[in-house]
Amino acid sequence: MNSRRRFRVPALFGAGILLLSLLTTPGSAGAATVSAPAPAAAVRPAADAPAPAAVPAAAFVPAGVQLAQCGGPLTLGTVVTCGSTTATEQHTYSFTTTLDGDTLIAQFLTDTLISTGVYAPDGQYLCYLRGATTCRLGPAGTYTIVVSLQPGWQGGAYSLSVESLRTPSSCTELTPDVFSFSGNGLSATLPAGIAAVCYRFDQPTGSLLHLAAPGGAGDVQGQIRGADDEPVCTVRYTGTCALSRPGPYRLFLYDYYGGANDHTLWMPRITQPTGCADLAVAPFGDPGAATASATVRRPRVTCHRITGLETGAAAVRLANSQHLDWALYDDAGTSTCTGYASITTFCTVPRSGAQTLIVSNHEVGNAPVTYRLAVVATHSDTGCAAPTGTSWDTPTLRVQPASELQTTCHPFAANAGDLIARYSSSAGDGYATTAVLDSAGKPVCDAAGTGLECVVPATGTYRLLSSGDQDYSLQLRRLSDPAGCPVVLPGAYGAAPAGAAGGIRCRFLDVPAAGGYNIAAMWPDDNGLASTRVYDRTGRALNCYPAISISCALPAAGRYMLVVQGNTSTSVVADDVRYATVLLPQAAPTGCTEVTDTAHRDTTHRGGFTVAGEVDCLRLPGPAGAKLVQLTPSGATGGEVPIVTVFDNNGSYVCDSYQLRQTTCQLVGAAPFYALVAPRSGTGTGTYSIGFARLDVASGCPTLTRAAGRALFGPRPDRFAACYTIPADQHSGMQTIGFKRLRGASKATVSVYNAAGTKYCTFPYPALAEYTSNCTVPSGPVTVIVEADDVTGSFEITYRDPRNP
Repeated sequence: MNSRRRFRVPALFGAGILLLSLLTTPGSAGAATVSAPAPAAAVRPAADAPAPAAVPAAAFVPAGVQLAQCGGPLTLGTVVTCGSTTATEQHTYSFTTTLDGDTLIAQFLTDTLISTGVYAPDGQYLCYLRGATTCRLGPAGTYTIVVSLQPGWQGGAYSLSVESLRTPSSCTELTPDVFSFSGNGLSATLPAGIAAVCYRFDQPTGSLLHLAAPGGAGDVQGQIRGADDEPVCTVRYTGTCALSRPGPYRLFLYDYYGGANDHTLWMPRITQPTGCADLAVAPFGDPGAATASATVRRPRVTCHRITGLETGAAAVRLANSQHLDWALYDDAGTSTCTGYASITTFCTVPRSGAQTLIVSNHEVGNAPVTYRLAVVATHSDTGCAAPTGTSWDTPTLRVQPASELQTTCHPFAANAGDLIARYSSSAGDGYATTAVLDSAGKPVCDAAGTGLECVVPATGTYRLLSSGDQDYSLQLRRLSDPAGCPVVLPGAYGAAPAGAAGGIRCRFLDVPAAGGYNIAAMWPDDNGLASTRVYDRTGRALNCYPAISISCALPAAGRYMLVVQGNTSTSVVADDVRYATVLLPQAAPTGCTEVTDTAHRDTTHRGGFTVAGEVDCLRLPGPAGAKLVQLTPSGATGGEVPIVTVFDNNGSYVCDSYQLRQTTCQLVGAAPFYALVAPRSGTGTGTYSIGFARLDVASGCPTLTRAAGRALFGPRPDRFAACYTIPADQHSGMQTIGFKRLRGASKATVSVYNAAGTKYCTFPYPALAEYTSNCTVPSGPVTVIVEADDVTGSFEITYRDPRNP
């Protein structure tokens, strides 16, 4: 057998079906050309030869060729089959057309390389057939199809069917049910191997149809053609079709693979539709009966006929619609608006009159989706709630929707250029969305687009629109030239925060000078840190997201505004939610406690927070260039491990707990330097122990030598750290350091630094009662720091040089 891939005939031959492209009529919409093998040499020259010239009819049957029983007259709209061919056979078929310039649509299927050629009455070669093909014919008359086997191929079966696009053998009239949204359409089965079946219908020219995918196990597709025999639309996938050419119309349908497949034709008319459910326009507030509920499954769509919409703006809301999309059409077939999912979409209605809303399902697996729908005329005030204001002390709005389709409206006044912010939060796991509309009902900023802040373009009355599936709260606030915020002045370190705990989302921060400030909002019950932003008087957000550990640089003396965002950017801080406000200068702070930078061999500092929002200040003795590390009891957790941030005398940031604990902190800037100590968010009040060790100068620490090999360390509440020096001549770059608890319940960790203050090792983590590890360091003296719990006990520290025991 020839090794080349073989083509297959339909199931009626017990084999698969050939996948080939459909050729459309030359010069028509969607026209394409398919490359295919040439017919046998007796019928057509080799592929590299010119197209054959006209030949007499006698040339179709060369001398010595024996014809089989296959061949003969071919009736349009039927399927003929031939069981086998041989290399010495040609089968000749003839068919007749009655109109000049007809177009032939054919389906030729085979399991081998059989050549097919279509010839005009004068013998002129016209086209090649393979799979689903169209072929433009010439004058009316009798045409010939010659079928022959390509040289070198074994014989095989084939089927052949032809149909006329201008004078089809038969055409089924489509009933109005096919064009109604409430209809079921027409279901039928394509005969196996058929070239095409024809359906006839008439609709007003310019009508817009919704085309549902015909379905079927194979690939059922086709083309709608106008009265002038020109293509209008392709039928294959779900979509729309504008009947742009005059009717009546014919739809030719076929299966791309030639199989026998079920299909359903459903083409409801969107313009002047029938079978749509009526939907009244809903007011703001409770929509009442002005809602719709439906279930939709692909490839079907649902239709709603909306009456009462006037020229202007409207909002479309769907509930439980995560896999749906929709389109709004006027009666001219123009799509005026589209949307998807559960997002409220705002539409401009160009003219008064009925509108048609088509809802489509894109659920994976074609599962049905049930949804609810409402349409609100947003250019009207009908149903709006009481007006609200934009001052920050305006009471929080509480909404209890009667339906998840309810759209609530609150009018408010604003001036041109006002920067408006919106905040919303929902009960439980519900959702709440907001939008700002102008007096004509058009969005100025909406939840899906411009975010929570927007600029009002002109002086006038606007509307705050909101929706949610559960009870929710709203705040509308003015960021530019704000009003209604309590005033906070800078406070003192080591004391209660400057702004006592209270409600209202904002605080005015009045500062006497430019510079860095510690700014924060603290929940009073647990020292939790609220998400905040700082704005100037124009509503411009400063480039800082303040928290206890981060400096916020205020560019000038004057008034600023702190706004609590909540746990997320849309959470509401209601009037009865209280928080304390921290406002502390970072330049030359006062009320600071002096501490040492030798806590690795001296007593450590013990402090505490007695009230939420308290921040401590520790003055460091080291000069610019000094290298520090922060020491913390090894067993400290939660509130016992505060956040430390170092600033210079000008309030410039130097470093924080990360550098102080993980590497080292080099003091840069203007001395003296200050460590600001604040509780970690959510840890509440309590005490802490902290110390600082300077590593860039001689430490005065006891010496560990190869000969001694051990030392004793006795931690206690006021001294939890110890240090040891290993001289340069007492190590070879590799050292083994260990510790073992002798008394008490303390645990410990070890860190190793070189003379430049660079950390090389830290072990173990978490702290243990006993541990030994190797540490590799460069040449020069080495400092070993041991941190234990701040309780009484004792440890044995051991050292050896494994390379020079």
